[in-house]
Amino acid sequence: MLQSGFDMERIGRAVLGRYWRAASPEQRAEFLRLFEDFVVRVYAGRLSADSGETLEVGATRLRDDRDA
Repeated sequence: MLQSGFDMERIGRAVLGRYWRAASPEQRAEFLRLFEDFVVRVYAGRLSADSGETLEVGATRLRDDRDA
């Protein structure tokens, strides 16, 4: 779900900011792999602590054909 619903490379690039350009392709790949693992662990922990709340998304706006 994470890979199909989120542009993890784009998010990872934003997280690294100016350091993305300084990183080698190998460093970028390793960062993205570790970043995705980190995100999964953080949200898995938070979701496992769920006490029955629900989340309802009201309205969305399409920004372009890839983002809402």
